[in-house]
Amino acid sequence: MPNNHALLFLPDISGFTRFVERTDIDHGQHIISELIELLIDEDRLGLTVAEVEGDAVFFYSDRSPPTVDALLEQCQRMFVRFHRHLHRYSTHRICDCGACSTAERLTLKFVAHAGAIRMITVGGRSKPYGAEVIMAHRLLKNKVAGHEYILLTDALVQGHPIPLNDGITRSAEGLEEYEDLPAVRYHVLDISKLHELVEEADQAAEPLPKAADPIVRSINIDASPVLVFRALTDIERRSEWDPVATRIERTDQYVNRRGSRHTCVLPVGQVVQETVSGGRAGEGFEFVERTLKVPFISMAYTQYVIAPEGTGSRLASTTHLVPGSIMGRLMLGFAERRMGKWQSAALQHLKTLVEKESSRSDQGTTTTNQIVTNVLTEP
Repeated sequence: MPNNHALLFLPDISGFTRFVERTDIDHGQHIISELIELLIDEDRLGLTVAEVEGDAVFFYSDRSPPTVDALLEQCQRMFVRFHRHLHRYSTHRICDCGACSTAERLTLKFVAHAGAIRMITVGGRSKPYGAEVIMAHRLLKNKVAGHEYILLTDALVQGHPIPLNDGITRSAEGLEEYEDLPAVRYHVLDISKLHELVEEADQAAEPLPKAADPIVRSINIDASPVLVFRALTDIERRSEWDPVATRIERTDQYVNRRGSRHTCVLPVGQVVQETVSGGRAGEGFEFVERTLKVPFISMAYTQYVIAPEGTGSRLASTTHLVPGSIMGRLMLGFAERRMGKWQSAALQHLKTLVEKESSRSDQGTTTTNQIVTNVLTEP
């Protein structure tokens, strides 16, 4: 049976350019996935998710639509949390790929419409269907200038006054005409001032204590600093070069950033590691990772520095073990010897892994260049 006045609500993310590198594409997908989950989690109106459609979420309610006031409050909650997440991501990220470095430029707009819908079952799931559903989606492409706004159709507002505040202001009214659909009038609300609610003070990280005699290892790698850094900080691939990790367990699939944690499962037991910091440092990169809850050790962390050297890179690791008790001081020598052996093996395995990847990348580039040359020189 049709519902003659259902709410159709679409928050829509935009701003990513098209990427071609695998890292950019993978990280872009992770970032959008995080944001989509965030928008769904922030729903306070009891809406139903009909579908996730690329960079948009299609919500609907087959009950009476909420008041315009309640809907605007919902938009504000989603908008502020969306941009707080991006701001935090920007300050906590360690990757400088295209997706990660431009994530804070992503924008969010909202389209809200109301009208008659029918429910159809597709693949065992019930979804809204009908001309008004098509209209709501068409309205994502409109003549509105700007990228962040709330669009409310007349069918939703129904002549009621639109409550405004310091963050949500009236911008314009408009009319859209789409093929095979009736003309639709709408109200556009400017939400750019909501950015004033987004800013969060970043807490300065406390300096880490240093060991009296840190464990230092280094190795030359025939690959660019970028490739070395990405392999080193890719949590999913840790077990490919960590000589004692049999597998990696994670509670999320987010891109590695400050505060990210993962569990290295060892042949006996496991350790939890946390990303402290990372990113560009001069002409190279730096990455700091600490190991949590090491017996008798109050602080255990490793600083990796990757610097260009010749046509490749030099990777240096400095591990600090700071004992937290008398027993820790007694066990320190043994722990340092074991850690030194592990670091030496880990750097060697990482070198082998990255150099293989670099070689494949070079071969692929040579093949592509040869194809282009052949095409350009064909008679």
